[in-house]
Amino acid sequence: MKTKTPKYSLGEPPKPTETRHTLNESEPLPVASQKVDGRTLRRTGRSAQFNVMLSPDFREQISQAAETDRLTYPQLLAVMLRAYSELPPETKNAYINDLMATWGK
Repeated sequence: MKTKTPKYSLGEPPKPTETRHTLNESEPLPVASQKVDGRTLRRTGRSAQFNVMLSPDFREQISQAAETDRLTYPQLLAVMLRAYSELPPETKNAYINDLMATWGK
């Protein structure tokens, strides 16, 4: 019975007499590609994922805010963090206390 070979086969391995000299030689380094495509140009360097559970209403508010200002979610989150970090401590504490009373601890 003939065995079926894969469509893209590497073939038979070389004989030991054919590889004896090449085993001690280092492989040439690959040449870096200079090709620049659209994905490379759009790359932002941001690769950490941030997943959160939101209520449907809050998710809709976030979506509307991003759409209104033509921002992506990461851009909107950066704007929100900047605004939050610039709040005076008393205002932050008032917002946090209000939030904790609404959401519970």
